[in-house]
Amino acid sequence: MHRDAAAVLERRLLDDQRFVGNVGWRQNHQSFDAVRVESSDVPGTTVNYAFIRGVHGIRGGAVPVSSQVLNAAFAVHAAARVVGYAYGTGNGNDPRRSTNTWGVEVSSRPAGDDGGVVYEVEYARQRAAARNPMRVEASYVHLMAGAEARGLVVTAGWERLGGQPANGQFNTPLATLHPFNGWADRFLVTPAAGLKDTYLSVRGTVSAVQWSATHHDFRSDTGRLRYGEPRVAGRGRCAGPGGGDQRDGLPCREGPCTARPHAGRGRRRARRGARRRTGARRLARRVRVRPRHRG
Repeated sequence: MHRDAAAVLERRLLDDQRFVGNVGWRQNHQSFDAVRVESSDVPGTTVNYAFIRGVHGIRGGAVPVSSQVLNAAFAVHAAARVVGYAYGTGNGNDPRRSTNTWGVEVSSRPAGDDGGVVYEVEYARQRAAARNPMRVEASYVHLMAGAEARGLVVTAGWERLGGQPANGQFNTPLATLHPFNGWADRFLVTPAAGLKDTYLSVRGTVSAVQWSATHHDFRSDTGRLRYGEPRVAGRGRCAGPGGGDQRDGLPCREGPCTARPHAGRGRRRARRGARRRTGARRLARRVRVRPRHRG
């Protein structure tokens, strides 16, 4: 049994940090002024509750908030667990970011070193809260499946952050956003038309060096907008605990960014065609074809 209560400036990591995280890959981490209670009195269960009064972001300074975080994790099997959560965020500086979010996640990870099947199914709803002047009625879905064997992990997934101009967008302002939706940080705020991310990821470890490669296909949730297809690759050494199972990057959040989220196939073809036409015109100026005269 375990109970823990604290009122500190702390860096909270919940689940895969999709909703609450410390942005640990940056030198200036995100932390919270919070009162936190954690309990594991029930075997196989961990319950976290926190009341947050301030967020110290990566750019320095504190943002006044009035947020409540409730997260309950249940180990239903040696390698599987169910998580239910409810996050209420009230932002004093920007009321448009005040929302209530609740959801559930079912996931599995191999229990031993022999590998096995990994999967994750998650659904959440988000609505406007406090004095938010905007209408927010959006949902979140994440489906992932893959396999792990001999230190190599291959996963494929689909993530949707709902968005409509009339109903607002699904956002996660307290999260560690860098490992999600590409390393270029183009989607720190969900676009007005929402976001669908279909991805394929491969990662592994060679001589204590961790590497990963990911391909994304970004599209809008409403309409038929296409945001691009970045490819992300990186390598690095794990810096310590809190690494875990980030779908899109190294557990220590290190590695170069090579993503180009807005360079789709159509735009690349147009640029190549323009270069060919320009080259043909330049060649025509230099070469003059003279008619041959018969003697």
